[in-house]
Amino acid sequence: MPKKKTYQPGPRYSRKDKLFAILAIAVTAIIVIGAAAYRFLTPDETIEPARVGEPMADLELQDINGNPVRLSTFAGRPLLINIWATWCAPCKQEMPLLQRYYDAHKGDGFILAAVNAGETAKEVQPFIQENGFTFPTLLDPEEKSLAGLRINNYPTSIFVSPSGIVQKIHIGAFTQTSLEKEITPLLGQ
Repeated sequence: MPKKKTYQPGPRYSRKDKLFAILAIAVTAIIVIGAAAYRFLTPDETIEPARVGEPMADLELQDINGNPVRLSTFAGRPLLINIWATWCAPCKQEMPLLQRYYDAHKGDGFILAAVNAGETAKEVQPFIQENGFTFPTLLDPEEKSLAGLRINNYPTSIFVSPSGIVQKIHIGAFTQTSLEKEITPLLGQ
């Protein structure tokens, strides 16, 4: 007849030991999360922050098809850089307005470059296609370029003159009125 197994309790841990274990796990988690955040959110120190009246940094990003694109590609034309994310409700609400504005002014050389913050082409491409957006869409999946520009609010838009000088930084979503008031007068400069 097989021997019957009996329950053998494990070692008893004191309350102090349990608290120490919980604390050790929490500290380890904080270190891991901090290291990941540092890796992904550390600004590219070679990029100058965006400041009105100063030259715009020549970022090199990828478009949603994986092709490298430098902002200097758009030199000589008025450029509105719109920083956004698919998880950002005000960003998504603003995008159709930006598309209409782009359509109305692209014949005059105006460029709208939508720079997605922190997402991959796999996440962004369906959103762009489903909504029929035709402006250039660029990606900064690790947000290093945007951190270098010191951009941390979405949406944020930066208007750059044809000579490459930052003319306006708009934090928050545009309305039709604010676009006409803030950006349209800059198009002719």
